[in-house]
Amino acid sequence: MAKTYFTDNDKTPNYDGFFEILHGKQSGIPKKQFIVQIKGTEHLKQLSKGANKGKYRYSLDTKFLYYVKEKVTENPAIYFVVDVKTNKIFWIYLSDEKLMSLDFEGKKNITYYFSQDELCGDINNFLKRLNQIADKRNQNFLCMNPIEISEIQEALTYLNNLFDNDLKFIKDLMFPGLWRFGIAYSKIPQETFKIQIQDKIITSNNGSNSFSIYPQIKGILDSGIKHNNNILNNQNLFNNIDLTGNNTPKKYVNNVISQILEKFFNSHLIISISPENVIGEFLSNIIIKFKQYFGLSIEYDILEIEKAIKIILKYLLTILKNNNLSPSEISLKLLLIDICKRKQNYIEHDLNIDPFSLILNQNCKNSFVKFYKTNISKITNFNEDSTLYNYLGANFLEYLSAIKRAKELNLKTIPPIKIDKSKFLANKENDICKNARILCKDWFYYLEQTYLQIYNEIFRDNSYLNSGIYKYKIVKTVKKDLIWDVVKYPSEQLIIEEDNNLSNYLNDLNSIGTLSGFGLSNFIYNDNTLYNSMKCLLYQGIAYKLQVQCKGINFNYSNNKIFEI
Repeated sequence: MAKTYFTDNDKTPNYDGFFEILHGKQSGIPKKQFIVQIKGTEHLKQLSKGANKGKYRYSLDTKFLYYVKEKVTENPAIYFVVDVKTNKIFWIYLSDEKLMSLDFEGKKNITYYFSQDELCGDINNFLKRLNQIADKRNQNFLCMNPIEISEIQEALTYLNNLFDNDLKFIKDLMFPGLWRFGIAYSKIPQETFKIQIQDKIITSNNGSNSFSIYPQIKGILDSGIKHNNNILNNQNLFNNIDLTGNNTPKKYVNNVISQILEKFFNSHLIISISPENVIGEFLSNIIIKFKQYFGLSIEYDILEIEKAIKIILKYLLTILKNNNLSPSEISLKLLLIDICKRKQNYIEHDLNIDPFSLILNQNCKNSFVKFYKTNISKITNFNEDSTLYNYLGANFLEYLSAIKRAKELNLKTIPPIKIDKSKFLANKENDICKNARILCKDWFYYLEQTYLQIYNEIFRDNSYLNSGIYKYKIVKTVKKDLIWDVVKYPSEQLIIEEDNNLSNYLNDLNSIGTLSGFGLSNFIYNDNTLYNSMKCLLYQGIAYKLQVQCKGINFNYSNNKIFEI
């Protein structure tokens, strides 16, 4: 039996109403609620020829499809189309499988061909089909009450809307091919939780719950919310077991967002959308390293730099595959294998290896230089072996990404270096403060430009802008570390400027925050000062807007933030 609620809800912008399938004719107890969109038409004609002969062609409005996709509801959705001339009623059950097959994203209307099977002729057969749909959907929600389901729906809708809109650039780069996220959830009653880790058994006297995110890939049937039967499933992401049972879907999703931001901004992925200034900094450092480490001069040409990078890949691959090696080359090979094993066993999964240092520290400089001179002219379209990525860390992936981005920007040569550190790095200790001021003036000038350039490319408004007037003063040095004071004032823009008159800033009622410490040094002494500071500003602005934790950018063996006020 079905009970309808159309007149009460036909004014909602997203759907026309709903009906409920009941448990038996007399019980009045709802079994499943279906949300409904009803459209009338006078243009439904049966085709007499072609691949869709016998079917009825219809121009289908996609607004309801978007609503069903974004809500990821456990309530099934039905799209009714009524031929007002013949009184024929067609219906589409918008299962995940059906939604993924319609290819409607980015379109206002799609052409749909109704078959005879989708004609609602016999009401008993129709109700039987609805009960089958209800039974199948209910299997996924047996242990969840309506409040729990609603909380998961709201949290999941928030997560998917965020990464389908404002943070779509992260989703596209970090989860390519992902249609949307799903949540796996399980609730474990009091005193029944038990997990064994090696020879230890952990139990909980409280009710416990577990959450995981899993990827919903377009083309694979999936309801969007399911029981977390196996938290260690390889498809599950961001697993969380709460022994207190106090975790909520909203808290969990916020924690997932925080983890995604941390992983994204500590990866090489953002280079693929970075502006010329950042790419120039990266590729200039490659030239500098070849000179410093190996005494080799590389031209300021993108293709020549690419060839030089691929020489390193080919050299390491040669070391791994050959047995006729010198003692130092054997040492390098064993180290590479050891690094790979540690990564594969998750002992040091995030271990970052700089191949320049690796080659030099294993006394393979002469071996590499000889290999370079012999093979550089032979490098054309050498395809790097993907297995090498198991051995190399984020630094090398950043080099490769920077070269790819340079080609996308149609760069033939490296853009001029914007921040010249040579004078600062060459100075003695008593000159550091003076030259740090000169360096910071250039750095922050280009940081403002670079940050706003990438920000405006990925965001449509200022909601995530790391704004404010930051006034700073470099106070003194402790050995080679710089100590600075920073005061932040309210502004809708980002302005960074030196102010050597900062004195009694702690009592400045116009300021909204202060900072004092060593935070400047790690950025200056790092190779990619502009890149890392740009990432920090983006990361901190997004985290602040979403009210989630920002752990900073990891380099120089620490998590770093800039202007953290």
